[in-house]
Formats: sequence, structure tokens, C-alpha cells
Amino acid sequence: MEITERIERLPAVEQKMGLSFEALYATFDRDDYQVGVTVNCDVIGASASLSSPVQVVVGVYNKQDQLVGTEAHLISDSAFAGIDSISVHVETHEAPARLRIYPKPLY
Repeated sequence: MEITERIERLPAVEQKMGLSFEALYATFDRDDYQVGVTVNCDVIGASASLSSPVQVVVGVYNKQDQLVGTEAHLISDSAFAGIDSISVHVETHEAPARLRIYPKPLY
């Protein structure tokens, strides 16, 4: 089931990191192969390079606004060319009430 409308972004953090997210798409799936949330997006840089590695973090929250799962995708500074398409899967057994996506420095 598509749950893209539940994604919350943090524009101030994106701006500080010099990255933005485009083409966001999120689903919750419960089948024989996987259970959880998958978030797909393009990570766009303000410039064609990164000064250091970056993690894109996806947090999953339940109806009580509790963080029930999180996962991160690493983007290498040496391989980044201004855009990267990523997919992040977070295992959770109930459809989330809210998702949060944000970039953070690896170190």
C-alpha cells in the first residue's frame, strides 16, 4: 500500500547538508517476502560532490508517535556525482502513522 503522504521532511536539515530529496515514494508491504516500509527517492546535491560521506536516515513512527524502526543508507563522498537514487527498507509489522527522512553526516 502506498504511504508517500506520511513522509515528513526536515527542510532545514536538508539545506544545512546541501542535499534535497526528490521523487519520494513510500510503501508498506506485508507478504511472503518482506514486512515493512520501503522509501525510494533521488538524493540531489547542491553541488556535484560531497565533502564527506552522508547517511540518509528513515525513521518509522506508530500511532502513538513512538519511533518503532530506523534504517540508514550510506552515500559515499567519492562516488557521489550530484545525484543518487536510493531505496531504504525498514522492517516493521504495522503500517506507520508517520515516516521521517533526513540526511546526516557519517562522522
